Amino acid sequence: MTRAALVIAILSLMVSGGRADDAIGEWFATDPALQYAGVRAAVAEAAAPAVAAGVPSVLFVERLREAAAKRIKPDLLPAAIAAEAARLLSVNAAARESGFILDGPVRLAALRRASLLLRAGTGIASIKGAYRAAQLANRGAEAALEAVAVAADIRARTGIGVEGADLLASSLIRSSIDWPKYRSLEAIFVKGRASGLSGSTLVEIACGALDSGGTFVRIEQEIERRTGK
Repeated sequence: MTRAALVIAILSLMVSGGRADDAIGEWFATDPALQYAGVRAAVAEAAAPAVAAGVPSVLFVERLREAAAKRIKPDLLPAAIAAEAARLLSVNAAARESGFILDGPVRLAALRRASLLLRAGTGIASIKGAYRAAQLANRGAEAALEAVAVAADIRARTGIGVEGADLLASSLIRSSIDWPKYRSLEAIFVKGRASGLSGSTLVEIACGALDSGGTFVRIEQEIERRTGK
């Protein structure tokens, strides 16, 4: 599909009434959007490739609302939407390539969170790796993305590196631990670093425990054994 065709398609969606994916057009009809009327076509062009690929336009509306709330200048909005489109296309492709069939609210939540992870600095390779691990472990996208998010936060706080974070995320996904509990691991890593253990040693301990069927308690016990604390 050519760029012109994509723009025509998205503009058609934006002006049609009552269609399932007309969220962008509805937003441009609201008061907060008045200041951005001059860049409406440019925003449509920026979003068009992702919308044409099946990305729900409501995700772009969320970014548009955010931009309006932050009073972003109109001339900066198309670039912001283009960047979001690139992220959404990337994470949409990652899910598809990994064999995830996401529908409805689950798909919307997964695309939203994966895009936020990219905005925060996580690489698409980390998300793809987590999706592959989740497929093999029969886990859902929620578990995959929570593992990536927790591992990224641990990396930021303890310096375990990208490779260490990816290994940790995969071990979390393969473990028997319910994904809403993954976040508890962050405090364990912070405590372990404060006790003098390196980030790589903590990754070794955690992955070893989780991959052998252990829980967070086993990780804490091994840290205590090694530090004598």
